[in-house]
Amino acid sequence: MQFAEDAKSFYEAQDCTVENNLFIFNNTTYNHVGMVTIKGGCKNILVRANTAVGHPKVGSAFSARIWTENNSMKNEDLYFYNNIFCDPNGGMVDFSDGNRTADVTGDCVLDNNLYWNNGSSIPADSGSIFDPDSSDANRNDPNGVFANPLLGNPSGMTIQRWLPGTRQFISGQTSIRGEFTRLVNLYGLPGSGSPAVNAANSDSWAMPTDDIFGRIRGASPDIGAVERVTAVTLTIVSGSGGGAYSPSQVVTIGANTVPGFAFSEWVGDTINVANPWNANTTIIANTDATITATYVVSYFDLTVISGSGSGSYTLDQEVAISANPAPTGMVFDQWTGDTIDVVNIHDPNTRIFMPGDATVTATYEALPPVFYDLTVISGGGSGSYTVGAAVNISANPAPTDMAFDQWTGDIGGVGGVYDPNTTFTMAGSDATVTATYRVDLAGDFNNDGTVDIIDLNMILIDWGKTGGFVDANSDGDGSGTVDIIDLNMILIDWGK
Repeated sequence: MQFAEDAKSFYEAQDCTVENNLFIFNNTTYNHVGMVTIKGGCKNILVRANTAVGHPKVGSAFSARIWTENNSMKNEDLYFYNNIFCDPNGGMVDFSDGNRTADVTGDCVLDNNLYWNNGSSIPADSGSIFDPDSSDANRNDPNGVFANPLLGNPSGMTIQRWLPGTRQFISGQTSIRGEFTRLVNLYGLPGSGSPAVNAANSDSWAMPTDDIFGRIRGASPDIGAVERVTAVTLTIVSGSGGGAYSPSQVVTIGANTVPGFAFSEWVGDTINVANPWNANTTIIANTDATITATYVVSYFDLTVISGSGSGSYTLDQEVAISANPAPTGMVFDQWTGDTIDVVNIHDPNTRIFMPGDATVTATYEALPPVFYDLTVISGGGSGSYTVGAAVNISANPAPTDMAFDQWTGDIGGVGGVYDPNTTFTMAGSDATVTATYRVDLAGDFNNDGTVDIIDLNMILIDWGKTGGFVDANSDGDGSGTVDIIDLNMILIDWGK
């Protein structure tokens, strides 16, 4: 990390803080110029609670390179507190670059940092700006810790890069957060029993309140960027997955199912949540966290087939539905489909309380036959019949000295009013017909109820014939000949 560049005659960087960073040195090809480079014209720079681990190229400054150039102002008030400087391989050959007298005015302080060069001394020469374990009060660390912090060794570590084809890092991590957590836990987390644990200067100016993961540091914080904790508490509101977990453990969380509502997003301490918009996701337990599942009102589709009322509604909403008018010759039967919440499936105009997505269908059936009563008085054929039925009706035998006359009553459907044996076609109503009779006059040849000139003419027209009658009724006695006997029949009843 570099401060300043352009060799100006004013302070290019002032009142800056570098904290809670993990610096990994694993490249022996390119020059490293220290964890921090201060290139003139910098004032009041605070470097605290960082971890630098690995093995830089031989000859590169490990901790800091501090100098001035050209017309830049001298650096002033530089502070390094509670940092870890660790080369697990013991190859550190240059701890710092710069000359205190030439490059710095004012304070340049090392205090309570941890140093490790795999058991070898921390290299410095008389011109180095820092000499942590020397007796030089201007360059040493009076409260330095010289011990193995028990960090992972990044030698040979594969440089991580994103693989677009598989949408993941080489390590298999699928997010920047996941890869960041993996690297911090491998190379920045002090091992169990590390001398860095509980060894930091806890003064507010020397130590931040949280660590690289955002975990709150306790009253006795650890030196370096990562606070070693034994358990992390997750509180999941309106969901599952809460509890105590090992630091950096990947935990599955799930939102509760709330009837009538759809999951919206996770809110709260979601920085370590893989996908805040997924109801079922994971969280890396880097720090105590409280996250809450939130919801929005759900709308459900109602589809009404052969009727009205279709639309989108909320759960349990009361919706009116109506069946379409029944086709000709049919009548509404019932609602079918998702009918458990239909108030009355046999009512074409009813209501449904939305159970979720639902489809209901109005069904129909053929109209039942309608029967109408036919009453035949003085005859046969009475009964119940459908519209259009042709019913045979017949008059009872005529009483003595009587003859059938005609049908009376609802005679609109009678096929032959003067025929004692005929048909009746049913209309859309009850009907009554009556067979009526008249006195049987032997001389009434034309059966009109009167013996008169019409009957006489019938005889005269067919007089003397023995067949081929113009009117068969002219042979009144049925003898086969129209003669005096037939004439006498007329004369006897004449005028009656």
